[in-house]
Amino acid sequence: PPTITFPYARTCIIVERESSTQGDVRVSIETRYYVTDLTANDAGIEHLFRLVHGHWSIENGLHWVRDVTFGEDLSQVRSGTLPRILATLRNLAIGIIRHTTCRSVNIAAATRQLARQPDIALDLLGIPRLLCK
Repeated sequence: PPTITFPYARTCIIVERESSTQGDVRVSIETRYYVTDLTANDAGIEHLFRLVHGHWSIENGLHWVRDVTFGEDLSQVRSGTLPRILATLRNLAIGIIRHTTCRSVNIAAATRQLARQPDIALDLLGIPRLLCK
């Protein structure tokens, strides 16, 4: 619409996606819009596909995990620097788990295990345990 201005926009991409859960007869259709500063000549269809796919790889790999595992969207923290700090700490936790285990590990299960066994978490962080006698 003319009321929305994107000063550097050169190309608009519309992606429609159909999806359903396994065995579900209901199909949901989702329409997403993407805007880029690339011209049609600079951005071939393959390049645009890679850009959109890359966006969703990040969304599914990090943001989705932060929301589902850590309840980020339910957070009441909205102002100041605390939302960014909490997101950074969540990213750090996810990164440490993925770096020290296999990439496809279930982050939620690993988080629960580390909560039950904090000594393992300390080992992952390289923090020596104090021996209490």
